[in-house]
Amino acid sequence: MSSEAFQIKVNIAVVIRIIGNLLDNAIEQAQKMTDKTVTVAFNKIDGTTEISINNEIDSNFERSKLFQTGYATKGTNRGLGLANVRELVNQHHDFYLNIDSERGYVTMTLIINGG
Repeated sequence: MSSEAFQIKVNIAVVIRIIGNLLDNAIEQAQKMTDKTVTVAFNKIDGTTEISINNEIDSNFERSKLFQTGYATKGTNRGLGLANVRELVNQHHDFYLNIDSERGYVTMTLIINGG
C-alpha cells in the first residue's frame, strides 16, 4: 500500500459529483446484499487517474439499462443519478467510465486522462 498523496488536478467538482453518485448507488446496493462491502481504489498510471468502486450485485442487474434516465431498481421517482453520471462523463473529453461485471460483482471505474 502506497502512502503517496493522491491528487486530482482537473474538474474536481465534477469528479466529486460522479464519484458521489457511484458511491451512493454502491452503498445502497451493498446494504441489500450478503457481502455489504464497498471497495474504493485510487490509482495513478502513466498520467491517468483511476477511481474504482466495487460492490456485490444481484441477479436482476441490467448493465444495458443502467444509464437510462428514469431507470431505477429502487422505486419510483428515482433513476437520475447514473443518467447524470453518463451526462457528466460525456461532457468531458478527458473522462471515461468503465463498467466491469463478473461473478456477482460490479466495478465502475472513472478514468481521467491527464488527471
